[in-house]
Amino acid sequence: PGAILPAGTYTFELASANALDLVRVMSKDRKKVYLTAFTVLVQRPDRRNLDTKLVLGETPAGTPPPIKVWYPQDERTGRQFIY
Repeated sequence: PGAILPAGTYTFELASANALDLVRVMSKDRKKVYLTAFTVLVQRPDRRNLDTKLVLGETPAGTPPPIKVWYPQDERTGRQFIY
């Protein structure tokens, strides 16, 4: 909420290691933080390819979709954003 990411490359990282982990979204060079948000651990569905990094939500035409889940590289678990 409040952060719109234009097309580009971004860095996602865990900012804490708790049950409600914080995920930080930054510029590729890590100089600008766009978002730090609470997340919960979720399992990657078996049908979802390991190459999938993000799951986007649905929105009306012309509005940017929210990021629902981030899956770290080759991980079976991901982080669902709490909005």
